[in-house]
Amino acid sequence: MISIKIVTDNRILSLDHDPKDSLLDTLVKNKVYVTSPCAGNGTCGKCRVRVVKGHVHYKDSNNRFFSEDEIKKGFRLACESYTCEPITIEIPKDKDNTYSIESGYENNRGVINPLLKKHKVSLEDEILKKSISITKSINDLMKKDFSYSYEALKKLSRYLDVGLHKKDIYMVERDNLICNIFTRNCKLYGVAIDIGTTTIAMVLIDLESSEIIDKYAILNPQKKYGHDVISRINYASKSTENLDEISSLIRDEIFKSILHLAKKNHILFDDIHQVYISANTTMIQLLLGLHSHSLAVAPFTMITDSPIEYSFSEVFNYTKGHCKVTLTPSISAYVGGDITSGIISTNIHKDENISLLIDIGTNGEMVLGNRDKIFCVATAAGPAFEGATIKYGIGSIEGAISHVTIKDREVTYETIGDKSPVGICGSGIIDITAELIKNNIIKKSGRYNKEYTDTDGNFPIACLDTGEKIVFTQKDIREIQLAKSAIRSGIEILIREYGCYYNEIKNVYMAGGFGNKISIKSAAQIGLIPDELKEKVVFIGNTSLSGSIDMILDKSSQEDLRYIIDTTKYVELSTDRQFQSLFVDYMAF
Repeated sequence: MISIKIVTDNRILSLDHDPKDSLLDTLVKNKVYVTSPCAGNGTCGKCRVRVVKGHVHYKDSNNRFFSEDEIKKGFRLACESYTCEPITIEIPKDKDNTYSIESGYENNRGVINPLLKKHKVSLEDEILKKSISITKSINDLMKKDFSYSYEALKKLSRYLDVGLHKKDIYMVERDNLICNIFTRNCKLYGVAIDIGTTTIAMVLIDLESSEIIDKYAILNPQKKYGHDVISRINYASKSTENLDEISSLIRDEIFKSILHLAKKNHILFDDIHQVYISANTTMIQLLLGLHSHSLAVAPFTMITDSPIEYSFSEVFNYTKGHCKVTLTPSISAYVGGDITSGIISTNIHKDENISLLIDIGTNGEMVLGNRDKIFCVATAAGPAFEGATIKYGIGSIEGAISHVTIKDREVTYETIGDKSPVGICGSGIIDITAELIKNNIIKKSGRYNKEYTDTDGNFPIACLDTGEKIVFTQKDIREIQLAKSAIRSGIEILIREYGCYYNEIKNVYMAGGFGNKISIKSAAQIGLIPDELKEKVVFIGNTSLSGSIDMILDKSSQEDLRYIIDTTKYVELSTDRQFQSLFVDYMAF
């Protein structure tokens, strides 16, 4: 072992380094975060570090991501750099800390039939004397046939034992089960959560009024193991220790976030009675610490498609919590509970009209159907639109170029927060591609017309504060072609499977924080969606989160869940011959 020094966020760390490991391996082992969307495979060029002192051996692939001047200044990819001597490296400030996260849900409805209800009961002596048991007395008084949880019986016996039987009690009921009892007038709160591959969004809900009390969102801490689910599955599959580590990471972060919401809003943790989680299949299985290798290899098998419900203590290892944790079931290995929740939110399964749901996150999932039949597909299209495979691509952070127009070779752009440009986010990436097409700067094949590019064959967009140019490369265009073709081909396969035409589709729901920001005109220009559907697009925000809220506030949605799982047909694109030919066709602009 040798010692290496890390300069990051105005801190200096000393880490033990095994010469057989890459610098990225050492950073990950020591929980030092470096952006690495490809999980150290050397393909994204994002795990940038600068060697301040000493020497590292690096692979030639570094030259693909750094200019000659940057190499001279010591910039290297951490995943492809090795050293046998003490060195000092500097890690650029992590811009993700200012990530703009969509957690949106506009509550425009009242409580219909909430999962939980509260009942007030007065335990007077004359009531207790009328029956051989306290529970029968309560049931007779309420004219109900309640059953009682172990926790409820323990509390009830304790109240009677200490002579509190002349006091009012408040019982929390779920599906005819009294799950908890209080001597105070308890409140009923629930937390709805969407675990995205990139972000985690949650809301605190008053279950008695249906009011959204607060919302909170954070970056998914598993990002350091790769920005896509396959990278995380691969990491977790290497050892039981890795699986435990990646599972604990997400559980601890969610637990801390729930505590944060409770403390911020001055509510007792005991008054949170329900947590409802929607997420893709991989996120759910890793949350529960389930081995997930089967999700990554054919025939892509998930552990279960049934609704999962556990106690809070089972999921989060917190013994004082008595609430239930419910996880939305998945449709397939790659169409998860987040999409099931999206169907609930949009009511596709109840509408006589045909609707298309498009959710472009780290992956791209699409649903087409109505109350008669529903089809769904999944494509590995998201990372490019989230900037992971784009040279200057970044998330929706302050300074990200979000909208672009080009006229007479002059580029005009907007940035998030009107800050100095630091990179290009998804909406900006789509705008740039559309503008390059409109101005004939790129051909239908995606190749640049060389008269418009710089000496390196790139198209300049803006400059960083350092003077470095933010450019759009030929490789960036290829990444967009692959991503948009996958989405568009998936849409066409869904239309084929359902047996309808463009004019029969009434609604196109664009879901997710990314979808809220893109220009539909630009999306149609690059061929992401059919031109015939662009006027039907409605932006609906985070449907995974809003569907979770709906399921807490309306217990009848539990019946809808089983119907959706049993009815929805998943179309496997990897074995669909027409998809392959469509994919080639839609590569062109």
